[in-house]
Amino acid sequence: MGELTLGLVQMRCEKGAIEYNIISMYKYLEECRNKGVDIVCFPEMNISGCINPLKYSNALLSMFHPSIQRIADMSFLYQTIIIAGFAEKNYGGKPYITQFVAKDGKIEGCYRKRTLRGDQSKWFSPGTKPFMSMYSGYNFGLTISQDIYDGGIFKEYAERGASLVFESAAPGLSVGQGVGDWEPGFSSWKNECKSKLGKYAAEDGIFIAAATQAGRTCDEDFPGGGYVFAPDGRCIYEMEDGEEGMLVAKIQLN
Repeated sequence: MGELTLGLVQMRCEKGAIEYNIISMYKYLEECRNKGVDIVCFPEMNISGCINPLKYSNALLSMFHPSIQRIADMSFLYQTIIIAGFAEKNYGGKPYITQFVAKDGKIEGCYRKRTLRGDQSKWFSPGTKPFMSMYSGYNFGLTISQDIYDGGIFKEYAERGASLVFESAAPGLSVGQGVGDWEPGFSSWKNECKSKLGKYAAEDGIFIAAATQAGRTCDEDFPGGGYVFAPDGRCIYEMEDGEEGMLVAKIQLN
């Protein structure tokens, strides 16, 4: 059995503001270093923002873009595994929604969102494969936002030997909600996580950890929310509200 310390980030990710969003990551990485975080998970598309690629084509990045390598460098500097996301340029078709693992100064690999709904199904290409990485002998997998509606993805990771799955999310709220009006969206997303991620955790005997975009962007609001579900389905850690911040959680892996 091994103890693993997770950092689950709820942050505002402005659309198309790549430099701003990367700079915003540093304060969380400093906190990770101070608190001994082994793996830090940022929300869906935290680097590019949750964009419409037709409107923000300049924010589409390749996996080899200097901004992505910069995250790899940060993983070495802070000696923390980083899970981060962006809208990935696809030279053969529509772009992908991608989450990658940066470890020891390198990009270890990536996962492309498989479940697309609404406008995203028109704007992006779905991924086709799972992706797993390893820390201290324990396998972990990645999912993104609407993958929460496909329990088969989580089961597949469990069958492949994952002990932990990260869910990086950015469920948009109605445009123009005020700061004081985020609570209904926060509660709705919390209920989705507890009803679905808790269920998958119990069915598949795995830990599931979620990190969500938070706050107001130029044209969309996000609810925030960080959660950790144990292999018996219980929510053992959660953020109290939708404010920006980082949930630090310690779990025991078998």
